[in-house]
Amino acid sequence: SRQRSSEGREERERRARARLPEAMVKAYLRYEHTLCFGIVASTSARGARIVEGFPDRTDTAVAPALEGVNLWQLRKGVLLKRLVPSSTGLDPEHGVSTPSAGPTSDEGAVTALCRLAGRSQIAAGHTSGTLKLWDALSGSCEASFTGHRTAVSCLAYSEDRATLASGGRDSDIVLWDLVAETGLFRLKGHRNEVTSLVFLPRHNSLVSSSKDVCIRVWSLDSQHCTQVVTAHRGEIWSMALSQDGRCLVTGSLDEQLLCFRVRSAEECDRDAEAGRAAEILEHDGNLVRRSQTKIQQLEFDAGKSGSAKYFGVLGAGKVFELYRVASKKEAAKKAKRRLKRKREKERERGEEEAQETAAPGEPTLADEFQLEATLSLKHKIKSFYFTHSRSGKLRIVVALANNSIEVHEVNQKADDTGAEPLRIHSLDSQGHGGDVRSLSVSNDNTMILSASYSGIKIWNASTGNCLRSCAGGYGLCCTFVVGDKYACVGTKSGAIEVYDVSFGGRIQVVEAHDQAVWGLRPLPDSTGLCSVSGDGQIKFWEYGMLVTDEGTEVASKALTLEHKRSLKMPEDVLCVALDSQGKYIAVGMIDASIKVFFLDTLKFYLSLYGHKLPVLCCDISSDGALLASGSADKNLKIWGVDFGDCHKSLFAHTDSVTQVKFVPKTHYVFTTGKDGVLKYWDADKFELLLELKAHHSEIWTLAVSGAGDFCVTGSHDTSIRRWDRTEEAFFLEEEKEKRLETMFDSVLDEDDDIEKLNAAWDAEGQSRSAGRKSQQSVSAADAAIDALDIAAHELDRLRDHARQLERGNDKAKFAPNPLLLGKRPTDYVYETLKGIKSSDLEQALILLPFNDAMKVLSYCESWLEDPLEAEFTSKIVMTLVRIHLDQIQMTHRVKPLLTKLRELVKPGLGRIKSMIGTNSAAIEFLKSTAENVA
Repeated sequence: SRQRSSEGREERERRARARLPEAMVKAYLRYEHTLCFGIVASTSARGARIVEGFPDRTDTAVAPALEGVNLWQLRKGVLLKRLVPSSTGLDPEHGVSTPSAGPTSDEGAVTALCRLAGRSQIAAGHTSGTLKLWDALSGSCEASFTGHRTAVSCLAYSEDRATLASGGRDSDIVLWDLVAETGLFRLKGHRNEVTSLVFLPRHNSLVSSSKDVCIRVWSLDSQHCTQVVTAHRGEIWSMALSQDGRCLVTGSLDEQLLCFRVRSAEECDRDAEAGRAAEILEHDGNLVRRSQTKIQQLEFDAGKSGSAKYFGVLGAGKVFELYRVASKKEAAKKAKRRLKRKREKERERGEEEAQETAAPGEPTLADEFQLEATLSLKHKIKSFYFTHSRSGKLRIVVALANNSIEVHEVNQKADDTGAEPLRIHSLDSQGHGGDVRSLSVSNDNTMILSASYSGIKIWNASTGNCLRSCAGGYGLCCTFVVGDKYACVGTKSGAIEVYDVSFGGRIQVVEAHDQAVWGLRPLPDSTGLCSVSGDGQIKFWEYGMLVTDEGTEVASKALTLEHKRSLKMPEDVLCVALDSQGKYIAVGMIDASIKVFFLDTLKFYLSLYGHKLPVLCCDISSDGALLASGSADKNLKIWGVDFGDCHKSLFAHTDSVTQVKFVPKTHYVFTTGKDGVLKYWDADKFELLLELKAHHSEIWTLAVSGAGDFCVTGSHDTSIRRWDRTEEAFFLEEEKEKRLETMFDSVLDEDDDIEKLNAAWDAEGQSRSAGRKSQQSVSAADAAIDALDIAAHELDRLRDHARQLERGNDKAKFAPNPLLLGKRPTDYVYETLKGIKSSDLEQALILLPFNDAMKVLSYCESWLEDPLEAEFTSKIVMTLVRIHLDQIQMTHRVKPLLTKLRELVKPGLGRIKSMIGTNSAAIEFLKSTAENVA
């Protein structure tokens, strides 16, 4: 019996030990986005224009770079700073990409860019509707606003530099107070995307154009639309105001530019006194340009003297037109010639008598523009801006559609018949001009090889700097060979190009296939490589050395490829994979099957069926046990190489799976797809581990380092991104919960709070609330509600303690809540509200329930006793009363509280007004004193 119990105890312990690994939760190491490079200027959005960099440095340019902003030095082609949102890894001190501590930001790509004149502040609008204000000197984000439901399409600063206007694709215009960092109001009236904004400082008005064929003039005092101009016949795409503020030029779909004269305030006042409509804009001529394409951008050159001398017109093409603003005398001559041509045409039609009595024509604003030069380039021009050299010569900086920036200097011709732009700088080496189709990591993990339609580039894997750039064919696949000394690229034309990495030159072009080469893989024994093509051929090549210039002092050896054997397939071959032991070769076919052969004899081994569409990628694990394949049917399949059985079929992406790679010496696998997502899988448990988002378009290629510590991805958006494995561990269930929370948080509950607030402002051409509910405002409202609950509970405890003391219980002790950090409950609530960003405060107050809002109002009575906090407290009081006005009117118990608050708000604001007046007078006195001394 004792022996049986001992055996039973040992059996139970053995079973417990066997169950122990099942009870333990496996931890994985997280991969995070750490580096993004290969972007010079992203030009996907029309409003994302390049602007001038530092005001005192004319050789700097600020360009949109997907979700961030790049600051370039044009003369040297050096990236000075890359400004990205904090969640994508911004180092706030230096403003460059650094290893991030969180997921990629969901702000979206930059769709609008504007720089504050004379300062280093840059405003960037994103596809999510948010605005970021950056300081180009420090690289820090100064403020963030959320006011649009869709992408921001245009931005404009006011002349006093205190107001920023933003127009969106949601047809709204929002004005932001840059000093208080909050929204002022929203202007509604347009029925389509707002394309351009211009401030009229003399009238305190704002002019907006839209794709709804309307130009609207808004009074910023009354916040109403005062004039609607419908002179164009199509969508209006751009506007520009001259530096003297008297001429507004607008462009549409046709070749005509409309010129409007901005009337003075005195003229508008006289019209108002006479009972006529006081229209600010008055049509004054049409300027017919040579190009027939729609307008992309219009801009006046400020010039060093402040008067506009040149005017730039950019259409949706490869041609840029430069106009010179003529003097009044030259404009009169042009008007006279125009009238003369008109008379000649009328004489030909038999109207000679009527013309003799016609009045002479007066020059219009359109007569002041004379074509000076035309700039035609090989690629489409997306945006431009004017700058000047130190000698005063005009320079035109253009951003091209091929991910490059060029600088052209305008020189006068010898015969004074016009000007001729000459290119002096070109910034194109730091990025590919098109899709990044293939990537490869060197064996020592220090270099990255990328191939695109125009050639290859070799990058530093740590910094993202371009080391070598070489023109070549349309590369579809690439790899390092022979100890990373050479690189081989398979092209769309069927050739294999060999490059020398040391000097970045192409040394050989082998006509290998009749159709595109879809895959290149070095052989495991490093004696050659294997190529597959759309012609159905699998070819094996052997490395050789060719001595060039033999017998001379410049003799050198170069790598050559010698064809050894081939294997003909019945269908197109789209991908190839080799196991590390050199035993098998697997190829993906266009007929949705995978064929596996013995590598040494090329005898058939397995045929894997299961995909419904062509197999685009495949890879074999390091131990040769698993094969992963991705297809155009959006599925990832895990196969066993021993028997060819399908272990699991996973729905991997919402679009075609473009690349699949195993992490070396593991069964973890990366996949990329046309949905722009990088995914990390456990091929043993068939579970999705991580979903990594950063690219803004389809991902074409993926490469994993030899140690598996990082991977790189290339995309249609021309960017190359590096993902590093960190020491942070995560668990599968926690990651699933995070994905669910992210999915729910991405779709905010669109309740009717804002609509209730704006119920009285539904008329067209009027203003509404500026803010919009965002994830930040929801989090701020939750924090405020938590603070109110803690404060209410603490006040109840204080009252209970006071009652115990009144009953004579002297031994009662009170322990303050440590969450209050030693503050009074009301002060704790105040500090919580004070910590909310100004741009999110209004929306956070809107989201507060009525009972919590009344608690805040009750606390405001004690806050108003501090004269320094009267302004912030008064803002809270007015906002809450405006939001809950209907309920307050029906709640009689609130009336005494509002009466007390009214008695406290007015003197508190009066003291602040008096203090501001005193400070303003002191500043004026110091200014006058300094001027007198000077």
